[in-house]
Amino acid sequence: MASRCAAHLIKRVLMVPPQHFTVEYAINPWMGGVVDKQKAQKQWNELKSAIEAEGVQVLTLDQTAGLPDQVFVCNSGLVYEDKVYLARFRHKERNGEEPHYLKWFKANGFKLHGEAKEDVFEGGGDAVFTDPNTLWAGYGERSSKGVYEKVKALGKFDVVMCDMVLPNFYHLDTCFAPVDATSALYYPKAFSEKTQQEILRRLPNSIAVSEEEASAFVCNAITIRDSVLSPIGVAPKTREALARLGKKVKEIDMSEFMKSGGACQLQMPEKTNGVKFYNPPDSEEQGAESLVEHHETPVSPLDSVADYSLSNVGNMKKIRSLNSNEDVSQFSSKSPNATKSEEKENGNSTKSPPLKERCLNRELSESAYTMCGVSSAFAPVPQVTPSVELFDDMPLAIEPEPSTPLSGQKMKESKESLTSSKEKKAVEDRGQVCDFDQQPQLSAVFENGRFAESASEKEPSAVTSTKFGSAGSNSLFVFLFLIFPFVLSDVKIAVDDEESLRTPRGIPSTEAVDSEVFDTGPFKPNYAIGTADHSTANPFEISTTPIEVNESRKLKTLEISNRARLESQNECCLSPGSVKSGVDLSGIDERCRSPQLIEMHTFRDAIDVNYQRMAITGEDLSGVPLEDLKTAAGHLIEALHLRSEYMERIGNQFPATTRYFLSGKYPKDLPRHRVKNTESMGSTSFNPPEPPKDHWGLLEDPPKFEVKYKLHRRNGVIEVCDDKGELCDRFRKSYITREKFLSDTEKLTAMIVDGPLKSFCYRRLSYLQNKFQLHVLLNELRELHEQKGVSHRDFYNIRKVDTHIHAASSMNQKHLLRFIKKKIKTEANTVVLEKDGKPVTMMQVFKKMGIDAYDLSVDMLDVHADRNTFHRFDKFNTKYNPVGESTLREIFIKTDNYVGGKYFAEVLKEVLSDLEDSKYQHAEPRLSIYGRSKDEWDKLAKWAITHDVWSPNVRWLIQIPRLYDIYRAKDMVKNFDQILDNIFTPLFEVTNDPSSHPMLYRFLQQVSGIDSVDDESKHEFVHFDRSTPSPPEYTDLENPPYNYYLFYMYANITALNAFRASRGMNTFSLRPHCGEAGHISHLLAGYLTSESIAHGILLRKVPVLQYLFYLTQMGIAMSPLSNNSLFISYQRNPLPEYLQKGLNVSLSTDDPLQFHYTKEALMEEYSIAAQVWKLSSCDMCELARNSVIQSGFEDKVKIHWLGPNYKEEGVLSNDIHRTNVPDIRVSFRHEALVDELTNLFRVYKPELA
Repeated sequence: MASRCAAHLIKRVLMVPPQHFTVEYAINPWMGGVVDKQKAQKQWNELKSAIEAEGVQVLTLDQTAGLPDQVFVCNSGLVYEDKVYLARFRHKERNGEEPHYLKWFKANGFKLHGEAKEDVFEGGGDAVFTDPNTLWAGYGERSSKGVYEKVKALGKFDVVMCDMVLPNFYHLDTCFAPVDATSALYYPKAFSEKTQQEILRRLPNSIAVSEEEASAFVCNAITIRDSVLSPIGVAPKTREALARLGKKVKEIDMSEFMKSGGACQLQMPEKTNGVKFYNPPDSEEQGAESLVEHHETPVSPLDSVADYSLSNVGNMKKIRSLNSNEDVSQFSSKSPNATKSEEKENGNSTKSPPLKERCLNRELSESAYTMCGVSSAFAPVPQVTPSVELFDDMPLAIEPEPSTPLSGQKMKESKESLTSSKEKKAVEDRGQVCDFDQQPQLSAVFENGRFAESASEKEPSAVTSTKFGSAGSNSLFVFLFLIFPFVLSDVKIAVDDEESLRTPRGIPSTEAVDSEVFDTGPFKPNYAIGTADHSTANPFEISTTPIEVNESRKLKTLEISNRARLESQNECCLSPGSVKSGVDLSGIDERCRSPQLIEMHTFRDAIDVNYQRMAITGEDLSGVPLEDLKTAAGHLIEALHLRSEYMERIGNQFPATTRYFLSGKYPKDLPRHRVKNTESMGSTSFNPPEPPKDHWGLLEDPPKFEVKYKLHRRNGVIEVCDDKGELCDRFRKSYITREKFLSDTEKLTAMIVDGPLKSFCYRRLSYLQNKFQLHVLLNELRELHEQKGVSHRDFYNIRKVDTHIHAASSMNQKHLLRFIKKKIKTEANTVVLEKDGKPVTMMQVFKKMGIDAYDLSVDMLDVHADRNTFHRFDKFNTKYNPVGESTLREIFIKTDNYVGGKYFAEVLKEVLSDLEDSKYQHAEPRLSIYGRSKDEWDKLAKWAITHDVWSPNVRWLIQIPRLYDIYRAKDMVKNFDQILDNIFTPLFEVTNDPSSHPMLYRFLQQVSGIDSVDDESKHEFVHFDRSTPSPPEYTDLENPPYNYYLFYMYANITALNAFRASRGMNTFSLRPHCGEAGHISHLLAGYLTSESIAHGILLRKVPVLQYLFYLTQMGIAMSPLSNNSLFISYQRNPLPEYLQKGLNVSLSTDDPLQFHYTKEALMEEYSIAAQVWKLSSCDMCELARNSVIQSGFEDKVKIHWLGPNYKEEGVLSNDIHRTNVPDIRVSFRHEALVDELTNLFRVYKPELA
């Protein structure tokens, strides 16, 4: 916080050591992480030492336990002279700090304001002085706008209101740091456009920092004399700009404090007891004494302030410029009355142009004078090289020539042109009278038209002013210089006037500055350049520098102009100084002009995540003609509406962002100021609660419902009817007709073969893939850095779900081999099956096969897929038979057999135990329901509960094989409707009356979805159209087509979900195998009916559907190792392309028994993918996060794994401390999706859904 003394004039600061500093809560977007207390103390000590090294006294106030944010003492209030306006914190977590600050201010004699605490006000965090007369007042989240009306009572100063618009920059001192009276570091995007303009108007030399710098808290810096103490992260460009202002940057590691949203800012009190102050001299005798007077007792606040009257040049503060419109009579050694009488005698002084031309048509910045006062404030100071600031931030060294004559008449005119009664009165009102004749030790005397060495030049004190005079005259002429660490060139200034300063030959001398930019346009002085015999006027100067230098200048100019084109309007500058508005640019080279702000057609997530973004400029964003874009947008939006309708009917997931676009809420009301609910994140544990011991609910009776509905089958779908046998109105909207499904399928079929639409989608997908590759090039290290900043979390201990795995093959081949051997040895005499009415023991089974336990090996087991299974699904199915014997499959990996599925349950429980040991790996194994009889469900439920096949790491899916043709050939069923009846009727019955199937009721609570499985590559002899018989009439020996199966499964599940939801029961998602092989029409049905699909490798051939999968973020569980053995080689697998484009893909194992070797099949899948496709840690964590989102685990579990806000959009949904996915990656994905949807909806206005 700044007091009346601007930050660069501070003499003492108040600091609170981090004795109890932690991050215990989250009241700003930056708060998070674990504080290393030793490191925090070390960083605090470094900051304290750096401040003390600048000659500033550090006062300390002990931190109070339980107030972790008390270290940010600048928020304690606003100090002005001997008064303080006390803070009232917005958040209750910091309210406890207020009494401690109040006590400290009282003890040090400050006059208190704001004790009523009517308005929220967080002191120096939002109120910053740039000079003693200007207070910059930030308002928004932490300080109310109205409080500043009361703050004005502290003193006479202007208040500049700053409208802050970004939630990440919640305090003014996070995005605005004064450097001197005319400049500040600021982050433009944190302010409204009006505030940005005001900053540039009042502080013309301000330096705009980048987003990366702002996020590194560079604007939370403090300036002490010529040093800028800043957190690490100052860009070279900013460092150079500060150097041009004469500032050197000292970076200090403040990383621990940034975890709580703060850095370098401090409290800067003016009034303390027993401190040494500097007082301005009251007499000529005092003026000759030491610059600093020591006080052992309390002094008046007016004596203690660093108010620009710190030395003999203190009165220079109010000098505005050396132009022809203002005088500076206060520099005269005469009294005010004498000055007035002289003015009266001489009449109005001539306001001659030469003085303005001395500055080369640019006013001297006010900082030139204030900095001179600063130099004397911290005496003693070293000898400095005098310089003058000419071109904004570019000081040029002035070297006076001792041999240059100056006429007395000219000096008299100069003095008169510098006389101003208005400025003199302003100085008199402050009681500041400066008499330079009484201070010979601080001046270089100009006698007889020449500079003469004064006594002070032999002393180590700083030269802060230059006195001009002539023999026999008391006329004085004062010139001020900026302190600057280096000299760009030896420039000698001449003026185009009859009495101008001249060389001994009478020729004005000039040399060009280092850049050609400053030799043109408004920077060029209008005077002749040449010799006594040859003078050439503009624009035909004869160069005084070698041609090599000129060439290098041209290259530098071109570099500047190219750099300027790439910078935004706020950051564009004419290097090394910025051309401000109002300056005539007519003479500047076109290459050097800064471009206007170009509209960037891209959405930016409301949470301002720091990374490099790519955007497209121009009106046409699609790469196709506008008419084609409109047509494509119409088709795609219609397809989006279709999927939204189908997902709403079945109650499955549909992304919120796409839904908001379809409803018309977006893009008009895209959120701009969202803030992460970090409080809820911190209060939610990382692990779900321990499950109850009675996880099956056996100790509780199934619920009883008063209302019992009648269940009727009609055309393959079960209807929930009332007592009258009519379909209930509350469930009517959940039913869909076959006609509608066929009609919608035909629409999508027409879309995917539409040429222009295919081209459009292909272009957009290619753009997304290339955009991601650019993102990785620019931000890969940032993402890695963000991951490294998360304690404890890495790829190994984030949640990952195997979203596609079959229970019968969930163990690897070595695991199954050991299990079989163990059972042969331990249960050789156990009866395991019945053949021809006779019991058969384990020993007899293996004896008949001619093998014993010792003979068995992995090779003999022969369950692993090899090259012979490629495109041979029939051979692959035989791999489920150990040793090629279906008998062993019946014994060991079936749930319904002679031993009641005992062995299958045991081996599965071993697999589940391995998952629990890993803690962070989860699975959704598929168990089969064939549809041959209605009691299959009861048998399966009984098997699971009897053998307690349960784990908190598992949720079950039910897979329904498409085997109608086999059952029909064996006369096990008479029509297709019988299969549907066997599958779905028990589910409706248990929903209607749980007591009718009590075991099934309990088991279904652990089931999350239904799958459809079989060989998709089989030829479909029947085509699903309006002529296809309904299920009761379907008696054909041929298998119904894939879409026929999927439609009737969807139609029954929609009604079932509506029924179960009305009873308060869990619902099911449809997640079939789809797009592994076969016809692309399978993907059409999957797009309409399924929440997610398994495989989806055929999408690579259908760009329209692939783009729709992206826009709807439809889940795809991919199994590259499985695909490699069956349908597509690993190198050609489209998973990495899908991931780059932004499709919602996850990794899964499918069949570890056939495809994997290790105990952790899912980790094996990730490992091989990372090695072959060179996936980064961020890619792997993104895949893992996708798998959790796709999975059927309950929301109450997912909030612990992903965070309580995981259903939100964009960065709000991510908690990196749980997912290890950087906010940068999540922000990029969300912004890319919004951009694509905006690209469609901006040319097509959909009807409100």
